[in-house]
Amino acid sequence: MYSLGLDSPEATEHLNRQLLTVDVINELAEHLQESPAPTSDMAILNALAPEAPVPILDSVRTGLEVAKDSLNHITAIFRENDKFTLVTLQSMMRMALLGASRAAFILGPDDPSDRERNTHIVLAQEAQSLRRALDACSDFKHLLGMIPSEEFRNEITERTGTLQPTPRHGEATTIRLMAEETAQQVARDDPNAPSPEILSEALAWAWHSSSGTAHAYAWPRIAGGDFVSDFGMIVPVAHIAFDAAVRRWR
Repeated sequence: MYSLGLDSPEATEHLNRQLLTVDVINELAEHLQESPAPTSDMAILNALAPEAPVPILDSVRTGLEVAKDSLNHITAIFRENDKFTLVTLQSMMRMALLGASRAAFILGPDDPSDRERNTHIVLAQEAQSLRRALDACSDFKHLLGMIPSEEFRNEITERTGTLQPTPRHGEATTIRLMAEETAQQVARDDPNAPSPEILSEALAWAWHSSSGTAHAYAWPRIAGGDFVSDFGMIVPVAHIAFDAAVRRWR
């Protein structure tokens, strides 16, 4: 049975360390208010596909914002003793994992060629998701104002065609690839962190469990695990994503 996990003084201390890390994430976010420097790694990545339907800078900014806002909501729940449910916590934790993972996937690698490859993958993901939404809305019979214009659809199709072909990656694959890269970074930067193999598997579990909950499946409730343990794996990923963003912004 999935539980909160606050069943010992050690668990409470572990949770409080994560909440303090969220404070650090907010401090790092202050350095990202301005546009990236013209010669920064982020600016270079943003110039890779100027005709992309969704600029990679928008993807990175949104991922970081979603991660930060979700973590701040979780932090407020525990610091202000607000009412909550496990479903709420898991849902916000899943959003934080998605946003941080996408940003870390793009900005985390040290090798510029890896950053460029991952940028093209995310550009394709954004375009595919947008196209699916436009296709779904184009057949509306009643909400006519929500039907995208043919001109707009043609423009998106044309701009999507300018993207570099990449293997099709779903969110689970992106998180797995990000986890492998980020786990190495966490292990390198923090001697007390879990091994890369443990972190990678923990993130995979947190993703599948929280996704099951988001899709209203019953199995996450009976599969085990707890929020505090999952949260303790996801907050470091967000920390790495924001730290990488600050470096790539300069």
